[in-house]
Amino acid sequence: MHKRDLNPGLEPTMGPGEIEFQLSFVGNSKNKEIGTLQVNQISAKNVYYGKHSVDAYIKGVLLPEKIKRKVSILRKGPNPKWEIPLRYEGTAVSHLHEQSLE
Repeated sequence: MHKRDLNPGLEPTMGPGEIEFQLSFVGNSKNKEIGTLQVNQISAKNVYYGKHSVDAYIKGVLLPEKIKRKVSILRKGPNPKWEIPLRYEGTAVSHLHEQSLE
């Protein structure tokens, strides 16, 4: 078993947080093979830093292209919900099986 010390400025969380989202592909009206990959209805539960709630944000990276998207910060709350989706426009439906989202 490999043991790692936490960064001295960090505290362990009170428990595991959760994230929920919906993933969809919206085809282009002119070309159904090219469209927008969307991460919708993003919400988190029980997000804490030690005993305190956090200012939370969502960041996504579409691989292998490394296309980054970020949703604005929601201040001070353990259960944030974002109304704005992450959008990856110009995505080819034929390449979806080769891509991953972090």
